Amino acid sequence: SDVCSSDLARFIAIPSTSGTASEITAFSVITDTANHIKYPIVAADMVPDIAILDPAIPTKMPPHITANTGMDVLAHALEAVASTAATSFTDPYAIEAIRLVLENLETAYTTPTDKTARFNMHNASALAGMAFTNASLGLVHSMAHKIGGEFGVTHGLANAILLPYI
Repeated sequence: SDVCSSDLARFIAIPSTSGTASEITAFSVITDTANHIKYPIVAADMVPDIAILDPAIPTKMPPHITANTGMDVLAHALEAVASTAATSFTDPYAIEAIRLVLENLETAYTTPTDKTARFNMHNASALAGMAFTNASLGLVHSMAHKIGGEFGVTHGLANAILLPYI
């Protein structure tokens, strides 16, 4: 018999960091620590049905995680704007994400309990995710995955190091 969509389980994602946008995208990364390799996976079936962006959750992140995940958001947005697949639909998301990161990352870093900064960083992450999902990413992310897997550098930090050069 046919299964009604209302009979299916719902996938609800609640991010604990403001960076990956995995709560709204089809992108995921599996890390093979034994072989020092990161495997990016793209599958439409992984897109959550509902995303809940609660700014209270990332207030528990240590400052260095706030910085690293914030730089991942910035890299997502900048690469989406620079992409040859960027459009008049993706650019507004990316540009707003860049603005939100520039205006809120330092506050989120120095004052972790500032819910406005955390709210804006969560939004920046989701907006950048919408942009890069449709415009794609570039060399920063490609190289960051390799460097992260090979040398154990966190993804956001690798992005931050590579971004000025690429």
